[in-house]
Amino acid sequence: VSLTLEAGALMALVGPSGSGKSTLAAAILGMVRTPGRITSGQVAIEGRNLADLSAEEQRRLRGNRVALVPQAAMNALNPVVAVVDQVVEAVRVHQRLGRSEARARARELLATVGLAPDRANAFPHELSGGMRQRVAIAMAIANDPRLIVADEPTTGLDVVAQAEILELLLHIRARSGAAMIIVTHDRPAMVMRSARVIALAAGRLVEPHEPRVAIPEVSSEREDAPRRVAAGTPLLQITDLRKSFSRGSRGRRTEVLKGVDFRVDQAEIVGLIGCSGVGKTTLARVIAGLTRPDSGRVMFNGIDLLALPGRRQRCARRDLQMVGQDPYGWLSPRMSVRQLVSEPLVIHGVSIRDGREERVMEALADVGLQPISRYIPRFPHELSGGERQRVAFARAIVLAPALIVADEPASMLDADLREELIQLLEQLRRRRRVAFLCITHDVRLARAVCDRIVVMDDGRVVEECDPARLEEGPHHPATQRLLDAARVLGGAESLP
Repeated sequence: VSLTLEAGALMALVGPSGSGKSTLAAAILGMVRTPGRITSGQVAIEGRNLADLSAEEQRRLRGNRVALVPQAAMNALNPVVAVVDQVVEAVRVHQRLGRSEARARARELLATVGLAPDRANAFPHELSGGMRQRVAIAMAIANDPRLIVADEPTTGLDVVAQAEILELLLHIRARSGAAMIIVTHDRPAMVMRSARVIALAAGRLVEPHEPRVAIPEVSSEREDAPRRVAAGTPLLQITDLRKSFSRGSRGRRTEVLKGVDFRVDQAEIVGLIGCSGVGKTTLARVIAGLTRPDSGRVMFNGIDLLALPGRRQRCARRDLQMVGQDPYGWLSPRMSVRQLVSEPLVIHGVSIRDGREERVMEALADVGLQPISRYIPRFPHELSGGERQRVAFARAIVLAPALIVADEPASMLDADLREELIQLLEQLRRRRRVAFLCITHDVRLARAVCDRIVVMDDGRVVEECDPARLEEGPHHPATQRLLDAARVLGGAESLP
């Protein structure tokens, strides 16, 4: 790979999952993970070859002259340190500031990236995915770097937050004169219009694209996919669900779910959309039994899951599986792909004689991890973000559940793999009559795959939409914000 980036220039590095985008980004910062190494060539920043610098000189360069916005903010942040203190650390490592001055600077940076002042003292697990990503960006820009490498900076964010973050990064570049490399598989139009676009495939640069290049997006229509009509007893019925969390040392409680009501019918695909922080992931965790609500009912197959004792609840939840938002934290780093996908079968007593190995192979094939022999011995750190996402999905389908709660299942998939995901959901729905609650910020994906779209805002369901008529108004203001942001990201031809 050979490329040159001029001072103050903007480059978009695009390519499918596993093409080497994140590895190239790591190499630029001298952060290739062991046992990987640069075998030939050089990385020169402002005329200085990284290979000629000592480890200490490279550390002084990173975060100061060159900064990284990482792909998985939850993994980049310290789970036991308040986010404002983590930004303070990023400032004081490179600047001679007192604690109070650095703290004031940290709060200013957090405000710049759009984090509310009352969240500055929160810990990472108390923030939504979008909020954590904003903290990571604040740390990256803390010392006014000359080069910012943003590795999938909008992964896991809703479309409104994506547009805001990309606009923020472009504003930072324009204001500071910093050069910027944005690694992305989403190819947002607002970046593509002004960036020099470099395409990567199988570890090599392919034909470079000029700005305004037309790149295919997720299809908006499904073949032979009729809209389903509710009939009979719902598979999942949520009634007046409420959940609050304590905030701060004084135990002040913040209500996250404020009386949520909705249903999912048999073999139906329901899309749950909303901005970051409205309670979507909390709702998913309540449904999956990972978080206990304050009140309300979760009826699944006619059974109130919240009323069941632990063992019976676990048996009932065999038919209700979940795919988490962050595959970096969702998968154990100490387990191979074979172990990760077979673990649900082991937990529920499916033996080797019962065909456990065959079911693992079938699940991996269904999510497109081919050839299977290449992936089953690998560990999560040896996989790309998209490959990890597919392993998480294989874990969910291996038990052949009746309902899968998928929290941002396509957040790390490129456009081609999203098409495959749409086809997979349809195949599973038709072949096995699996229903899906698909929590997503991708309005185009929701329109393409879902039978109904449910919109959440401020802990409540505010609207239900027919995907076929999503472009028709009027809509609730929360829905309209998502639609407007999707148009900004996708350009004039974007959907809806």
